[in-house]
Amino acid sequence: TDKDFALLTSKDPLFRIHDAFKGFSPRVGLAWTPFSDQKTVFRSGFGMFKEMPLAYIYQLALQAPPYAQRFTVNRPVLKFPFPFANPNLVASAGEPLIMPLEVKIPYTMQWTFSVERQVGQSLVFKANYVGTRGVNLFAIYNPNQKPVIIQNGREFTPPNAQVPNPNFTSFRYVAPVSDQIYHALQVVVEKRLRAGLAFNGSYTWSRNIDDGGGAGIKGAEQIAGAASFAVYNGQDFSSDRGLSSLHVEHNFILSYTYEFPYGTGRHWGKQASAPLRYLLADWSVNGSNTIRSGLPVNIQMTPRQSGCVAQSCNERPDLRPGGNNNPVLDHWTPERYFDPSNFVVQPLGYFGNVGRNTLIRPGQVNLNLSFIKDNRLGEGKNLEFRAELFNFLNHPNFGAPGNNVFADAAGTLDPGAGRITTTSTTMRQIQLGLKLIF
Repeated sequence: TDKDFALLTSKDPLFRIHDAFKGFSPRVGLAWTPFSDQKTVFRSGFGMFKEMPLAYIYQLALQAPPYAQRFTVNRPVLKFPFPFANPNLVASAGEPLIMPLEVKIPYTMQWTFSVERQVGQSLVFKANYVGTRGVNLFAIYNPNQKPVIIQNGREFTPPNAQVPNPNFTSFRYVAPVSDQIYHALQVVVEKRLRAGLAFNGSYTWSRNIDDGGGAGIKGAEQIAGAASFAVYNGQDFSSDRGLSSLHVEHNFILSYTYEFPYGTGRHWGKQASAPLRYLLADWSVNGSNTIRSGLPVNIQMTPRQSGCVAQSCNERPDLRPGGNNNPVLDHWTPERYFDPSNFVVQPLGYFGNVGRNTLIRPGQVNLNLSFIKDNRLGEGKNLEFRAELFNFLNHPNFGAPGNNVFADAAGTLDPGAGRITTTSTTMRQIQLGLKLIF
């Protein structure tokens, strides 16, 4: 209603920052070595970290009244008795973007527990539990949503329902109203450089859950592909609780370096001729391997069955009885990644019961290699030759599939449903270079 809105001037602050903890950000940590050989260490820690809104949020604020030069609404008359200096203010349709005048500072609470054991002179094993809870994360929703009731045990928008403020159809409201929780098990094997070999291998098994937050993470929506930060039902954030758009369940990373044992001071080639030593000595190979599961994708459809009127509304369908909300085909192809027949259009007025971010897109397999040769040019000088191969196996890593399953309320299948038209990494690339170190 009109009383919920205040007239601001350009002299008002961009927005006020509210810190409920008054700058209090505690940190605590401990380490314990229980055995006499000093090779086993238990570590634990906790910290609270404030997350100031990023530049993206400030940019959104600058686009909001009174700092924006103009915005548009879909009604020609506002209940305001004075003429506007800019008549275009109320001349056309649109969806204003607004922010709260007082912004709660987003913050995270992070805690860890780890066990580390050294084996021999150069090998270390680590097992870590990592937890993070995010509070007051930014999300986008429409506060001018039509009232929702419970009918037949489901959320329902009555056909005659009106938006609370009839002067506007909807708003894009960006506010710190979302929460997040992350748990992970990390296993690490590390070999320090010995006999020319060093490596670090880590595996992470994690779960990242939120209720639509992440709008303040720069580039996060591009990373997540088809996932979105707009909340489906602004009157029930719990209906959007699901996998975070940045969730990666399995992630394996192996990095290594190996110095070939040939040349002066090495196991082989000590008696070789000078030209042969120059060609074959001082080579090393470095690699970085990544194998990870895919990011979540939010299943959507075009028809607005729920009565959602916001432009940013991500309408979700129903799951058919006995259906699978992550229906990835066993032998999928880029032409059809998942089976859309697991979804149906819900009755008019009802919100879809498919959860947010239930579909998992293809994962990634990537191997990068580099071959390096040192060429000594006298005291303190080295000409380094580098041959770098990115995506050495030329493995195709496919992007997100088309996530819009229905084109209309009749259930017509969207032609792009389940199709993959992009890749998430480049094809094999080879790069040669020289670096002079002095």
